[in-house]
Amino acid sequence: MTCSTSARCLPLIGFALCCDFRDAAPERPSNLVAIAGSSGNATATVSSGPTVTQPARRGETVPLPGMTVRFISQRDCGSVEPGLPSVGHRVIAVELEITNRSATPLLVSPSHATLIDDQRFRYTTSLAGCTPLLEPAPLLPSGKSRGYVPFEIPTSTVAGMLVYENPQLGVLQQPARFTLDF
Repeated sequence: MTCSTSARCLPLIGFALCCDFRDAAPERPSNLVAIAGSSGNATATVSSGPTVTQPARRGETVPLPGMTVRFISQRDCGSVEPGLPSVGHRVIAVELEITNRSATPLLVSPSHATLIDDQRFRYTTSLAGCTPLLEPAPLLPSGKSRGYVPFEIPTSTVAGMLVYENPQLGVLQQPARFTLDF
């Protein structure tokens, strides 16, 4: 089996699946590679696949299938409660507005957001910080939900990206990505 030098291949029964792992989010490949062959001599090449766009900025909206995600604002939450943030950390919050553009209810949750810092560490929401929080709830068709998603991150963090992906959309959909300013 052969793949481009930037791709890793996974041998499967009768064919190979190759993925290019150079995207900013390590868990999501930027390009899927074509599946080819039906014998042990399978070959694969990089497909054009979905294009990875530049992350959006504050004030911009990213359309996803059946929904849009808008990055409203970002702020430092300060001292949230005793012991939070922990020493050497701070709590920042990203305000998002999610709009359901589909004909079916859509689950909105702060747990769908991940912060990836300049060292490629991933942070999930702390659920403690600036209020009002983005409420985890079903969003009816044409409905909107707006709120903060807080993260506890090291004070040394100088750059980051917010990734919002809804598992209802499927694993092959590109997530909404936003550049964060620190």
